[in-house]
Amino acid sequence: METILIKNGRVIDPLNNIDKTLDVLIKKGKIVKVQSGIESNYNKLIDANGLVICPGFIDLHVHLRDPGQTHKENIESGAKAAIKGGDTTIVCMPNTSPINDNIKTTKYIISKAEKLNILNIYPVASVTKGLKGENITDIKKLSKAGAVGFSDDGRTVIRSDIFQMALKQVKKTIPSLLNTLKIIYLQMEV
Repeated sequence: METILIKNGRVIDPLNNIDKTLDVLIKKGKIVKVQSGIESNYNKLIDANGLVICPGFIDLHVHLRDPGQTHKENIESGAKAAIKGGDTTIVCMPNTSPINDNIKTTKYIISKAEKLNILNIYPVASVTKGLKGENITDIKKLSKAGAVGFSDDGRTVIRSDIFQMALKQVKKTIPSLLNTLKIIYLQMEV
């Protein structure tokens, strides 16, 4: 695997409180050094003068339209667009066809994302079945299947009793959702 040296880029790294012009050395796909004036053997040199080097972005609200509406976009085309935009993690909304209100659809999205393996893709399941605001989905099972959040995506759950029941279910599920979010965070640190 090649060694890449990126010279003279504005490194913005909020986690480490860095915002200055530095060089970045990458070996075997991993950042091994960030400092000014790096001298090293490399296979590829990138002059980043006037450019920003930063951690990948996380887009918490994307519409991949897969399954069922792949004529608009699919998981692969959406992921490739996200990568081009600087995202390393995306979270997709449930307004697919079928709607992501069941374990089968959640697992389908996760499986396609894992096979693609170009960035982190996490599904959000719907709060209510069919996004209709009437009956709550099985939040606990969807969370265990890999849903990282719940939304009726732009549709309001009008009935306060339904919304309150959903919030109670999410509260019970929070520990498992938090574990998923910790995994996302740890992946970003690597």
